[in-house]
Amino acid sequence: MNIPRDACVPATSYQSPVEPVPGESEAEFNERLDVYYDEMDAIQRIREAEEAQCLRELGADRFEVRYHEDSQFWRFQLTEAMLLILLGGIAAVGAVWRVGRLN
Repeated sequence: MNIPRDACVPATSYQSPVEPVPGESEAEFNERLDVYYDEMDAIQRIREAEEAQCLRELGADRFEVRYHEDSQFWRFQLTEAMLLILLGGIAAVGAVWRVGRLN
């Protein structure tokens, strides 16, 4: 069974980032920042629990994350390298052509 990723949107939301208050020392700001990050971690755990519960209610019994197969690793690396070489070559040809036109 495939469940769309956006089927379960958590109700909790993030707060705006912490900004330094005028006249606040760096130590006070860092302490307030640590509290902010702790709160954000707690909110993230709540969001993940809410999403997992919603997915269970929709019938999901496991989560699956798919990546490239191990056997495809070197093929992917070579394809990426060839694309970079091709783009670099095109840029080099363009640069040489552009510089040649300056004369």
